[in-house]
Amino acid sequence: NIGQYMVYVGGFVTLLLATIEIFDKFKNILNIPVSRVFEKPNYENKIGFIRNFNADFSNIVLGVTKSFSPVYKPRKLIIFIDDLDRCKPSKVVDIIESVNLFLDSKGCVFIIGMDSKVVTACIETRYKEVTEETLNDFKGFERPGRLFLDKIIQLTLRVPKATKGDIENLVKKITEHKKIESAFEHLNAKKDNDIKTGENQISLKSELKPQLPITISYSNEDVANAIKLGSSLLNENPRQVKRFINTFRLYAYIANYRGLFEERSLKNKSVGLNLDRLAIWVAFSLRWGGIIDSMLLSSNITNLRSYLLTISNSLSEEKNYTLPQNKFDILLGELDALRDSPDLSPRHWCNFPWEAWCLEPDFLKAVNKLECFWSEPIEHEPDWLNIALKMAWVVGDETF
Repeated sequence: NIGQYMVYVGGFVTLLLATIEIFDKFKNILNIPVSRVFEKPNYENKIGFIRNFNADFSNIVLGVTKSFSPVYKPRKLIIFIDDLDRCKPSKVVDIIESVNLFLDSKGCVFIIGMDSKVVTACIETRYKEVTEETLNDFKGFERPGRLFLDKIIQLTLRVPKATKGDIENLVKKITEHKKIESAFEHLNAKKDNDIKTGENQISLKSELKPQLPITISYSNEDVANAIKLGSSLLNENPRQVKRFINTFRLYAYIANYRGLFEERSLKNKSVGLNLDRLAIWVAFSLRWGGIIDSMLLSSNITNLRSYLLTISNSLSEEKNYTLPQNKFDILLGELDALRDSPDLSPRHWCNFPWEAWCLEPDFLKAVNKLECFWSEPIEHEPDWLNIALKMAWVVGDETF
């Protein structure tokens, strides 16, 4: 018993000593300065930086805007920020908040070009939790992102939507300006190519200085008219019109280089590729690009081109680009049959908004003008749809 008692005492003493040692180490840990474990935030410097920057910025504005003559009034420093909605969502909010810091700078004006809907969405994405709480508490009120934006933007000017006349003037301005450039290029090329040596005049061959095909020049009325035709099928969007003109010219150069321009009569109908048809194809690709994307899937192209051909053949005989009601109902009936398929992908072409498209004269006109593209190629005849789809695929000197 005495031996057992001594064992218990020894174990207790050992445990007590271990506890004391652990406590001493823990006490030492607690005595470590916080600055050695955590980096002390320097709020004073950050606040000082913002204060100093505001002061410096105000001095810059004052130096730029101050009038040193009693005759002239003080000027204003105007800072333009364009296409704000094209920035990353996080950058959009950073810029808006930065502008807010300097709104009090006297003589400084910010002019911001943006799509307010996109910027509002960026703000709400940044402050997602606050947005959700606000929407739950104040249903029916204006969007939180819009309220945030209105506190910063003091005056809103809405850019009016371009009209059809505006687009026509834009196309005319571009083509007329390019015609003048083409004329000067032609004169300069002629001047460079005519070199006199002694009494003999040497005319440099085109092989030594390749010339752009004259058929694609803006000075060619057919090119200008094709651009006008294609742009008339687009929405009143100046940026899209410029994109159309650039894309059309690229495709036209490729087609001309590969010798793809070919037009003839087949069964009393014009078939093949000409400038007008190419312009319509480019406009069609820009405005109804989902159709083109679906055609690039080989599994879709046959049924889709057949459906477009049916639309073209269903148009009124008056060629006013409308669908009779009975033909319209038949076309929608075909769509309903496809949409009822249980294994149908949501991205299948039958789920496109055909009901709305088939009521648009522009869409029906484009489909009708491209009818030879939708027709299955006859033996020994080119597949014009396949040629058009591969138009931008430049692979060496290979032609389709």
